[in-house]
Amino acid sequence: MRLAARGLKIRNLLGNAQSVGQDEPEAGPAAQIPPQQADAKLLELSGTEFGEFPDTPEGKKELRAAAKAFLESIRGQMVDCPVLGGKVEIRQRGIKETMAFSGNPKKLKLLHAVPQIIRQATAAERSENHKRDKKTTVEAYFYLKATVKLAGEPIAVRLVVEQDVSGQLYYDLLVEPPKEKAMLDSNECSPDHYSGHSLGTGTASMSQRSPDHNSGHWLDSSVEHGVGVVMLDDAGHLVLNLFMDGEVLTPEAEQAPSQPAPEIIEYTTKKGKVLRGIIRTDLTLVQAKAIDPYTWKMNGGYFIREKHLGGDTGHIQAAPAPVVMTAEQQAEAMATAQRQAEERARALLANQVEKLRQVANKAIGDADDSLGADRKTNTAKRAREAGYALEKAAANKAAGHTLSNIADAIEVGSGGALAKLASRAQLDQLQRAMGAAQYESDRSLTYSDQQRRKGRPFDDNDLRNVKFPRPQSWGNRFSNAAETMAKKAPTGNSRLIAALKKMGTERGERFPLRPEDIAITRKAAAVLKQVGENWDLKDPMEAIAAADRLERMGITDTASLQAAIRELVPLMAEKVKEDPVKVAERAIIGQKVGIDFFPTPAHVAQRMARLAHVKEGMRVLEPSAGNGNLADAAKAAGGVVDVIEISGSLRDILTAKGYNVVAHDFDGFTPDQKYQAILMNPPFSNRRDAAHIMQAFEMLAGGGTLVAIAGEGVFFGRDQKAQAFRDWLDAHGAEVEQLDGGTFQDNALLAQTSANARLIVLRK
Repeated sequence: MRLAARGLKIRNLLGNAQSVGQDEPEAGPAAQIPPQQADAKLLELSGTEFGEFPDTPEGKKELRAAAKAFLESIRGQMVDCPVLGGKVEIRQRGIKETMAFSGNPKKLKLLHAVPQIIRQATAAERSENHKRDKKTTVEAYFYLKATVKLAGEPIAVRLVVEQDVSGQLYYDLLVEPPKEKAMLDSNECSPDHYSGHSLGTGTASMSQRSPDHNSGHWLDSSVEHGVGVVMLDDAGHLVLNLFMDGEVLTPEAEQAPSQPAPEIIEYTTKKGKVLRGIIRTDLTLVQAKAIDPYTWKMNGGYFIREKHLGGDTGHIQAAPAPVVMTAEQQAEAMATAQRQAEERARALLANQVEKLRQVANKAIGDADDSLGADRKTNTAKRAREAGYALEKAAANKAAGHTLSNIADAIEVGSGGALAKLASRAQLDQLQRAMGAAQYESDRSLTYSDQQRRKGRPFDDNDLRNVKFPRPQSWGNRFSNAAETMAKKAPTGNSRLIAALKKMGTERGERFPLRPEDIAITRKAAAVLKQVGENWDLKDPMEAIAAADRLERMGITDTASLQAAIRELVPLMAEKVKEDPVKVAERAIIGQKVGIDFFPTPAHVAQRMARLAHVKEGMRVLEPSAGNGNLADAAKAAGGVVDVIEISGSLRDILTAKGYNVVAHDFDGFTPDQKYQAILMNPPFSNRRDAAHIMQAFEMLAGGGTLVAIAGEGVFFGRDQKAQAFRDWLDAHGAEVEQLDGGTFQDNALLAQTSANARLIVLRK
């Protein structure tokens, strides 16, 4: 279709919107909005907020890039909107598309004022969503109005805010005009419409291509709207969500921006008479009667007959006659709309809850698989890796149960400040804030006290130390990024490189990121990512992402973060702690602990307990207990076991197992009473095995049995200690048997040796 054959027919861009904030209108329930701020401050822009750019295709391209970086920096922000009485979330939709077709420099410069327009809008108009079959989540649209002075030129601007069925307010950069209010109709276009001449009220004309037409960008099309002209940045079926009047406003006009002319409608009375007129929703009954003495209420406003309108309106084509409902019908329609809104809200809530439960179940399932996996732990490295994996699995399982608890709370309406939590990443961010608060609480303690308090419950003192994580970064990150970009990124980024250098050299060693810093960081990270060199900006981007996650939940400051954590604490599932025995045993794998520590295999230990005839209640001693394998066998047989161990790491294992550690060093130990059975695997070096066995025999009660392991060397050594020990064994009638080779090379043992040994049984 040729450009001259296209026309944009817009009866009224704002539709049959109900005006709010003027002369206290008698608005219906659908238009209950806080009144206008009469003394709203005029917004001012210098036009150089994004920088100074030449009026060339390249200059416009750089302006678009700067505007895009700014828009990316504000997405996810929650902006106060007094005229709507709530916060408006700036969403991500439309940034890429906006930059793909926007070619009006004035419009791009005005984008910098979007947050301020939302904050300081002077009026708002509401329009119902008439496409609920396609846009099921949208309840209504609000049209915010403000005046922005751009480089000294006052411009009346409008933007559209969506309200979803749950009452949340959103601003998207692109909007799709309703088909009945913006449609292509070549039959109603004048042949000279290409030149931009007016075709009459309700007719639009497309402007010429911009000077940089080779890039495919279009200048705004002008749409005549009664007295004023609204500028539409056209992208076919979408328009840029920022509309401005074409006229230069006087100071008086700045206080009261001109309103679009209401539509002419035709109403047929009961007697068949056709009346033409308009519906004024901005008037009280007294004001309406001052214009038309016989006015009556219709569809939330007052019907003013055509003859009471100023100017000739006969040429204006009438809109379809409105349906006039009785009070009962209006009440029924409102009840139906309310019921449908509640149904949509329930559907959205169900989807959110279902998504959280799916994430929770996956986390729990993956954690169970990881906790039950077989892992080799026979080296120090493998033991550490196993510990990390088990710790991570336990944390994942706790997070899964926590997400499930949050989903349950949201489902029954008790989510509170957590009502918008929708992902595991947001939960993780809240828990990181809790961890930072606990660290701050314990920062003044000694290292040992800090370690001892790890894993403690989150308390009120910690809550007071919760702080909103404002994005911060180190200056050298930006200096390094500028250097990398200059070397490896494509040309055309000179302004961005200069901005990075300035941040890296003039802002200090570490500094908080301002909105413009965030915009620069996002843009630079995107450029560097394209060349695979975005490592320099990883830290600042992670800081920005942390704030983004919280802001998507409506958490924008310390107070709201503390409120969310206060709601979270009772819903948090406790992380299941690993068996302390396994933790302590894993800590010594690959480490040199004790004296000649080589544990006894379980099957050998069990046989030794049988040879010692250990029975229920019998007092048993293991004088070189190690990690307690012999003590475990004696305990399993019913013995009451005392242990001695010189190594602190091994004593930790014995304590975790619940054994009574009666001494650290066997050489200086004297028992209060003798033992009925002694099981021992003493150190082999320097003939300690011989000395310990003879010493232990003195602690054995009459009728008791000592079962010990001794090294092979003491049985064929020619030194005096070995010979004396062999003579001693013969004198006491010892029973000696040789253990199989490789007995102590079992992979299940915490330490292995290839040494050969013999089993000794002595009875007293």
